[in-house]
Amino acid sequence: MIFYCLINYNNSEDTFNCLKSIPEKISEDYKVLILDNGSDEISYSKLLNLIDNNNFQISNHCFKKVLQDFKPNSLSYDDVHIIDDQEIKCEKKIFVIRSQMNLGFPRGCQNIVDILINRLNLMEEDKLLFLNNDTFISKNAIERTKNFVNKNPLSVVSPSICFEHNGKIKNWYNGGKVSKFRGSAYHLNMGEDIKLLEEFSETDFITGCFLMLKAKPFIKKEIEWFGDLFLYADDIDICESLKKKGYKLFVDKNSLIFHVVSGSQKQVKKSSLNYYTTRNRFHIIDKHFKSYTVIFYIYIIFSRVIKLIINLDMSALDGIKDGFSRKKGKR
Repeated sequence: MIFYCLINYNNSEDTFNCLKSIPEKISEDYKVLILDNGSDEISYSKLLNLIDNNNFQISNHCFKKVLQDFKPNSLSYDDVHIIDDQEIKCEKKIFVIRSQMNLGFPRGCQNIVDILINRLNLMEEDKLLFLNNDTFISKNAIERTKNFVNKNPLSVVSPSICFEHNGKIKNWYNGGKVSKFRGSAYHLNMGEDIKLLEEFSETDFITGCFLMLKAKPFIKKEIEWFGDLFLYADDIDICESLKKKGYKLFVDKNSLIFHVVSGSQKQVKKSSLNYYTTRNRFHIIDKHFKSYTVIFYIYIIFSRVIKLIINLDMSALDGIKDGFSRKKGKR
């Protein structure tokens, strides 16, 4: 069984686009859990109406033009069921769970995992696919990644990921690298032409945009999503935590999904982006790279002062201040 795990926050159309791209006919059964992370009433109602009415048409012209093998699927929306506190019907395919407040991405993901374990009988051999809601996925990506995880149970896998850049489809993720003294990670070959190769390659970092693995480490409580981060750097934490438990990370260079990119960021102001990407590095250094603390302090202060001079944005300095005090959660 594959469990798709999506977070929605005031972004109903992208979430529904993602749903429509999920391949219905694959060689393994699946369920989809959508956690609505405190969206306003209008956005939440729109999501439910889109699902109920099944009236969506793909509108991203670059996606349609370049990736012809990505076909929208006819999901049976009779399978939609809204979870409340009293009832969960396990025969349903799609579950929408509503949170009354914005929990942040990592805590939202962990809440989905907890619901799966406690209410939907998640098994160790089941697969979890944490997926950004502004993605279009392909059958090839699902089949190849889940087959690899089945054969290699201590693996975490992502396909190659592309995006639209200056009117062209370019590589967004094709492997990644963690910078220990920065407390951050970066994507390899970002912005370059897409080159699909017949191979799975071990990598140092997998983005939280698409992350598939067996459910076992969550059921065994070996790892959990670092909810205190609220936003950004959670994928660095989950990757480093998994590596410490003996898991290896792989990117499939022969399958491809499309990431809208701006869809997951349009609800985030630039000041918030600068704040969280600065503050959360302190937590990553504390948890995973403590021996780099002094070098990190020198780097983060110098780089953020330069950013302040160039952009006149105090949010990065706020991130440093709250990073030193180890503030957690929402700003």
